[in-house]
Amino acid sequence: HHIGQENINDWTCEKCKNKKGNNKEHRLIDGPEILIIPFKRFKPNQQKNHKLITFPLILNLSPYILGDTTANYKLFAIANHLGNSIHSGHYTAYCRDINTNNWYCYDDSNVSPIAENKIVSNKAYVLFYKKIS
Repeated sequence: HHIGQENINDWTCEKCKNKKGNNKEHRLIDGPEILIIPFKRFKPNQQKNHKLITFPLILNLSPYILGDTTANYKLFAIANHLGNSIHSGHYTAYCRDINTNNWYCYDDSNVSPIAENKIVSNKAYVLFYKKIS
């Protein structure tokens, strides 16, 4: 597995002398302790893309890391954006209590429980994962 691939046209392999189809793969050497994944929600015209992006509670990056390193991440927070444009809207956060594993919605000064099956929504803007192994 690799994160991305790039074709390099002006490079020749020293071993096989291949001049066509040379690809460079992008991989991770190791994963960070905290992984932050922002979604590109805003289009060039500054309007918001409301598409639902599903994401896992446990994210396995191991296939993208060199060697036999295990890199599993557990979701612990989500920043949400409610609104239609980059210039307006409201932010909330869903955060997991590390002691109970229960999720809570933080909305200004209000904090309320939220069911885990409700945290994946089209309002998700930034995901926060912590490395667990």
